[in-house]
Amino acid sequence: MRKLEDAVRPVVALEGRPLPPLSADEKAICDLLKEQKGWHASAVGLTRWIRQDKDARRADKAIAEAAERLWLGGYIAKDIDGNYSHQE
Repeated sequence: MRKLEDAVRPVVALEGRPLPPLSADEKAICDLLKEQKGWHASAVGLTRWIRQDKDARRADKAIAEAAERLWLGGYIAKDIDGNYSHQE
C-alpha cells in the first residue's frame, strides 16, 4: 500500500495548546480503525460501517470531515488513493 506521507510531507506547527476532545464521529473512526488493524477504508467505507448503511453511495459529510481532521492531526494514516487506516 502506497502511503500519502511518502509523496507529501506536510509541516505541522505546534502552539502548545491542548487538543480539543474528539467528537463522536472522530472517536468512532479511531475505534473502528484500531479494531480492524491492517484494514483500510475510504470515507464511503467508513460511512457504511459507522452509520450502518450498507447501501451508502456517498460519504456522510460529517464522517468525511472527521476522517480528514484525524488524518491532518496525525491520528490516522491516509494513502495516496484516499483510503484511511490505523496509524502505527
